[in-house]
Amino acid sequence: GGGGVGDRYGEGEYGPGGGGGGGGGERFVTWENEAKVYYSTSIHAEPWEGGYYLAPLTGAVLSKVLDYAASYAAVRPRYQPFEVVALPSPSSDPPRSEPRRMLRSSSSEDFVWNVLGELARLYVNVEPVLVPPRHAVRFYVAEPGDVEKVSAAGPRDPSAAR
Repeated sequence: GGGGVGDRYGEGEYGPGGGGGGGGGERFVTWENEAKVYYSTSIHAEPWEGGYYLAPLTGAVLSKVLDYAASYAAVRPRYQPFEVVALPSPSSDPPRSEPRRMLRSSSSEDFVWNVLGELARLYVNVEPVLVPPRHAVRFYVAEPGDVEKVSAAGPRDPSAAR
């Protein structure tokens, strides 16, 4: 698999103020990726440069967290490295004064944050108390109707496939 910016997007500035288009043609961003997830029944510390203590875990909690991690790819089968956000629009119906997330990301960072959320649901007292900063790649759209969510099975309407 692989992915990238659609070739019709053109050279240009991305973000809320950027047009990003080349000429009057259609502009789109697409990402297609296929992967397989493997896991091991042991934890190997050698590949890691360092680590931070987060929390004590019982064997029962560790088992639940590992089950959650192993099922993560089945629940979120698509790797989506960016999220798509609709810009505020006072003229829309209904008016939007705040940005609205149209498409969520699903990346390795999202996986880590979801596992931390699972630890919280299991009442694990995670240390440190201060939450580390979170980073995201975000694309902004002016028209939310231009965002098409595609499931892992493909487009909702076969005629919508490009």
